[in-house]
Amino acid sequence: MIKIKNDRFRSSRGGASKVLTLGCGSCRSIIFDYQKDGKGNLIRLYLDRITNNYHNVELQSGSVKCPACSRALGNISIYKKENRVALFLERGALVKLS
Repeated sequence: MIKIKNDRFRSSRGGASKVLTLGCGSCRSIIFDYQKDGKGNLIRLYLDRITNNYHNVELQSGSVKCPACSRALGNISIYKKENRVALFLERGALVKLS
């Protein structure tokens, strides 16, 4: 079982958190487990919320690709509103597997 982080970001989004298993939108290979706080669509993934990186996807560079099919997942940048490093997703790049 994955332990949910309890910090100021979780409480500012209503305290509702869930852990999602995310896969590639093209080939459906499992890529990350991610703690989602609050409701709404996935627009960006905060790197400190990624709990399992199944394929050791490189999250340091600018562009991130699926290790299985090389589809572009998004770009790493700083979310200025919260001053946090995030993966800004391409539309349809990831799907919820559970």
